[in-house]
Amino acid sequence: MAPDTGDAVTGAYVTGWIKRGPTGFIGTNKSCARETVRTLVDDFNARRLPAPEGSPGDLDRLLRSRREVPLPA
Repeated sequence: MAPDTGDAVTGAYVTGWIKRGPTGFIGTNKSCARETVRTLVDDFNARRLPAPEGSPGDLDRLLRSRREVPLPA
């Protein structure tokens, strides 16, 4: 949810305690995750997601820059 309006944020998906608050256990979190993935797939199939802004290479560079131990090339 957007902090200023409380509206859902397109392209942002959460599960577990972030979604429901501090309740439940592993089984609850698994079913919650399945529900979130179904929503993500439905949004993708309905073309409700924004186009990616970067490339897979951009993500790889970002992840490598944030690791304490460099990944092998």
